Amino acid sequence: MIVERLHQMLLSLPNREAEQYLVAFRASAEAWDVCLGIISGSHGLVPECLELFASQTLHSCARRVVLSQDGETQMGDPSVLAQISRQQALLAILVQISGHPGQKIKLLCAALAALSIRNSSTLYDLLSAALQRLPQWVATQLLLAVAEEGEAFQARAGSEVARCALVLHCLREEVGHHVLTWLAGVAMPQCHPQSGNQTQPQLQPQQQLQPQQQRMLLSLLVRCVGAWSRLGCLYSVCCPTGPVRELLVLLLHCAHPSMNCGVPVGYMSSAQSAGGSPY
Repeated sequence: MIVERLHQMLLSLPNREAEQYLVAFRASAEAWDVCLGIISGSHGLVPECLELFASQTLHSCARRVVLSQDGETQMGDPSVLAQISRQQALLAILVQISGHPGQKIKLLCAALAALSIRNSSTLYDLLSAALQRLPQWVATQLLLAVAEEGEAFQARAGSEVARCALVLHCLREEVGHHVLTWLAGVAMPQCHPQSGNQTQPQLQPQQQLQPQQQRMLLSLLVRCVGAWSRLGCLYSVCCPTGPVRELLVLLLHCAHPSMNCGVPVGYMSSAQSAGGSPY
């Protein structure tokens, strides 16, 4: 069975034959379905190394989807409907495993981001559904992955420039202001703990986080704000003034923990980088 064969090859690394087999599998037509089955539990309990390999392979498969000249997913094989189905399957798995932080969550968020950003016409709907269904820290991880995928598009050259520019325009002008508004709603309780439910994003109910989860969410928020800022969202004509002000407050508090807001000192450099701080 292919799952057992994959596990055997992983255990054989760095054997050259095993490497060649795994590379060939990742490029195969069956890679997506097999790996999705591994992650979803269709093959029962599997070793962690196999889950991580499957998550990495899903990300690799997602990045192979080719943009057409108008910046949308090609209407060939796989079709746009197939890509939407894949997005929904990944989102469902993220919802299912969202109570278990780890590398697998990060890789699956990266896979979903890579897949969704290549079909910008459905990106907003996907993110709206994700923000409704995922815990705040997982949703923020997904938004960070989308922005990082966008940053990767900024580095493209040659014939891909025009196509990538359309995707980046979508992120900056059509999606970015919604993302900044949502992030601000999550950020406000981090700096104003007494503000209560009024500060929560409309799409996500108030959540009681453990201290470790609080620190993780704060770190993701800082990185996420920085990534979306680097995409140029602060210069968008739709840039929301109020939410951006609140996000700047978050970065200021992180960069200056002496302001007695309970922000760990370790986030200072990240906050300064995200906010372009001269300090």
